[in-house]
Amino acid sequence: MKQSKKELIMKQLRKYRVQIAALGETDMYGSGIQTIGDYTMIYSGVPSDKKTRNPHGASICLDKTATKIWKESGSQWEAVNGRIVKVRLNYFPVNITVISVYASINPATMQMRDACEKFYMELQDTIN
Repeated sequence: MKQSKKELIMKQLRKYRVQIAALGETDMYGSGIQTIGDYTMIYSGVPSDKKTRNPHGASICLDKTATKIWKESGSQWEAVNGRIVKVRLNYFPVNITVISVYASINPATMQMRDACEKFYMELQDTIN
């Protein structure tokens, strides 16, 4: 049976014992939560009703331990836009906010520059 790209990525995360991973350019539409093997993937991409050739997308993958902490702390997450997703883990003694970003670079047209500027303003708002 052929493994999906997501399953292969989760296999590598498990191999290297990665507890939290931020992934960009996931090519996923919409936003939500998926369980893939031992990992929880929280993702954000272009809305499915606005399908494009490049859905971009960002995601955060949590292993079993990080998923447990995330769920016990209220399962807080936000799909800011199709390129930014944020997860909050409240854990003593330190609370953790993980932001995964797929940033646009080198805008060629004025329309792309405006979109790029909007993206970076949204990113700054997310960080603040």
